[in-house]
Amino acid sequence: MFENYKKIFFVGIGGIGMSALAKYFLNLGKMIYGYDILRSDICISLEKQGINITYCHKNLDFILDNNLFKDPNNCLIIFTPAVNQDNIFLKFFKKNNFHIEKRSEVLSKICDEKFLVAVAGTHGKTTTTSIISHILKNTDLNITAFIGGISKNENSNLIGGDIDSKLMIVEADEYDKSFLKLYPDIAIITSVDMDHSDIYSKNSSLKKAYHQFISNISDDGVLIIENKALQELGNVNFSNIITYSFSDDTDFRISSHETINRNSHFNFINNRSEIFFNEDVIFCLPGKHNILNALASILVCIQLDIEKSDVVKSINSFLGIKRRFEIHFESNNKVFIDDYAHHPCEIRHTLQTLFNMYPNRKLTLIFQPHLYTRTRDFMNEFADVLSLPNHLILLDIFPAREKPIKGVDSAKLLEKCKNKTKELVKKEMVINILEKCTFDVLVTMGAGNIYSLVEKIKNEYFV
Repeated sequence: MFENYKKIFFVGIGGIGMSALAKYFLNLGKMIYGYDILRSDICISLEKQGINITYCHKNLDFILDNNLFKDPNNCLIIFTPAVNQDNIFLKFFKKNNFHIEKRSEVLSKICDEKFLVAVAGTHGKTTTTSIISHILKNTDLNITAFIGGISKNENSNLIGGDIDSKLMIVEADEYDKSFLKLYPDIAIITSVDMDHSDIYSKNSSLKKAYHQFISNISDDGVLIIENKALQELGNVNFSNIITYSFSDDTDFRISSHETINRNSHFNFINNRSEIFFNEDVIFCLPGKHNILNALASILVCIQLDIEKSDVVKSINSFLGIKRRFEIHFESNNKVFIDDYAHHPCEIRHTLQTLFNMYPNRKLTLIFQPHLYTRTRDFMNEFADVLSLPNHLILLDIFPAREKPIKGVDSAKLLEKCKNKTKELVKKEMVINILEKCTFDVLVTMGAGNIYSLVEKIKNEYFV
């Protein structure tokens, strides 16, 4: 399928999905090159593996020097839709008739004729994909997993990567309708909350896409879906459906749960009220939403006939994902946590988990909004949930792939927030602002580049 290509150039190689593909093709012995606008930790990691990356978007010296890309027949170009079509590298490759494919198209071809487990949903995709991948890696199955985050167990977003893998686990992204390129044997849908209004003009169009995703499941396949998500989708035209939730009207429900020493302990029963495990499942991530992610992962393993004892053992050894409720410091009087939440529903889940874990303690949240469209479309919802912390430090909107929208900014969002203590701060001034603050539980949150503050804050105030 990709045998004829000796070189592959990734336009936007630093993206979480793109970098996993780059690692995959590097495993296959391809010469990998790429461009990204920012030299992120992911890019640095790729460079250490021998991948050449340029960060200059103004000239083509990188590919013109030494005639690196002079033969279109042996070079494949892969791009992410997050990159603008006027990108200088994309324009060059189009003009010179190189073979160009979207990331989702390449991923679909890799998964073709494999047994595919695809995890979709507005929230919980990365955690669920990571848990499934971790459990299955600890079996004798030969797997390849593409994850939308960095697994702490593997320190990678690619697990396995053998060309002979027969079992694929893939995070199915709804952005740009990428997940419609996948044809899973087992599909998971964790949630269907509205998002990505630059792609889906209204909620009905997002739900239509999920219905199309379900129609892609193989005839003898299975859909594992959170019960609320199924109700929101309405009439789903698929026969083999397994539902899960905390409620009674579901195939599998959480029967008991509690948080002990930051870990979730839970058990679940099926609709015949039978206990599935004789002992609690112990899972490293707190929060009811994460318990549901773990349950969905277990249900996949049930479908694959994995031994119960192996499932429990593997979940117990799961270390989590970077930037998903990642605790960087904890003592009797100070806590520092970093989290990727960027949608109002995700923020509410994370904050509620924090309030349950650390009751009666002052919570300071440093939040960086992600995307102008998302901030515009959920302005009131963001204001409601961001009003919950005792102290809100709000950063400017991280634009990512977008251009500014008139009248949409963090100042307007801050004005709507009801916190007694709130302030709008430039990202580069956060360290200075914290010098004037007294904080108990401190949280950095967002999907932009706020992660670059984490080590600075930790070293300055917690080490």
